[in-house]
Amino acid sequence: MNDYLSLRVKDIKESLTLRLVNKALELKKENKPVISLAIGEPDWTCIKSAKEAAVNAIENNQSKYTSANGMIELRKAISNKFEKLYNIKYCENEISVASGAKFSLTSAFHSILDEGDETIFLAPYWLSYPDMVRLTGSKIRIIKNDSFKITVQDLKNNINEKTKVLLLNSPSNPSGVIYSKEELLCLAVELRKHPKIIIISDEIYNEIIFDENISHSHNLVSLAPDLKNRIICINGASKTYAMTGYRIGWALGPKEIIAKMTAYQSQTTGSASQISQIATIAALEDNTSYIKDVNKSLLEKKLIICKALDKIENLSYIEPEGAFYIFINIQKFIHKVYKNKIINNSEDFANILLNNYYIVTLAGQYFGLDGYIRITLATSTSNILESLKRLEDFTSELKDK
Repeated sequence: MNDYLSLRVKDIKESLTLRLVNKALELKKENKPVISLAIGEPDWTCIKSAKEAAVNAIENNQSKYTSANGMIELRKAISNKFEKLYNIKYCENEISVASGAKFSLTSAFHSILDEGDETIFLAPYWLSYPDMVRLTGSKIRIIKNDSFKITVQDLKNNINEKTKVLLLNSPSNPSGVIYSKEELLCLAVELRKHPKIIIISDEIYNEIIFDENISHSHNLVSLAPDLKNRIICINGASKTYAMTGYRIGWALGPKEIIAKMTAYQSQTTGSASQISQIATIAALEDNTSYIKDVNKSLLEKKLIICKALDKIENLSYIEPEGAFYIFINIQKFIHKVYKNKIINNSEDFANILLNNYYIVTLAGQYFGLDGYIRITLATSTSNILESLKRLEDFTSELKDK
């Protein structure tokens, strides 16, 4: 058969997360006691005001096309929410709504990057970043360090004449680390020296925070407003409001870039669902304690899980400051043996854990950093604790070569 595939899609793989979901479903059909700690999706209920608004929209036949960049009412609500959090005002023509934050990122990359350009980001990274950038025909440059945050020295070592985009993610998926105010201010000083670089800030977890003294993560635009014309902020309804299936994301940025992102969306997905947009307006304007209650529950869960992890020998972890994951260091188990099988990397570790102990995790390799696995807090505490018991049983079985 002729090879009809384009060069850009030949090396693109199906989402590893979805592949693991399918494997878990197969094991469940065999009546295996599978527990999934892999999916980055809230297991708590979508915010009530959004559900009610969606039902009303359906009953009122509000299920039509909207403008490609989203309803003006939604863009105003996004602007108002951003100003409330960060005291920075965005006009409606500086905001574009899309079918999920993932597509907002895709739209931004395709609107900015050309072949030969480079995008800088940190490992561990959200596992979709590399392929999303490669699909534009451009290149990636990955930073690795012990701090799990990009530093000024990292920028000095990696920025070159091909650098077009710096991608930041705070709170981070998978590590949960958050850039401090001081760290972002230092990055801003260096970025001012490189006026051709666009900064894309993925802030999808910005209100899922474990510090009871703050309600959201720091934002580069609010700390360095002089860089506003070079920063694109990406967010959405999926995580904060548990609205993953509604598929609403958005970008705030320079109007010239936003206009081209809108044009790109108009030729690909078109507008996001009107029903979902109306639901998101209600969520953004909600004044209940919903987000505060979610964060309180997650913090309680995190403390319980971290205490359980502390009891497992030879494991360590990065204590998350936000998002809802724990990135577990399993490096002391690499090159150990399980029933005559050598564990060469984190993928081997995760596969044995799945096939023998029926726990679904994500290997650090998927996030660009071997020697780790990621688990989610977005499932029941009892499920996670049971999984950790099995994890401890597994690690106790490992032998030296």
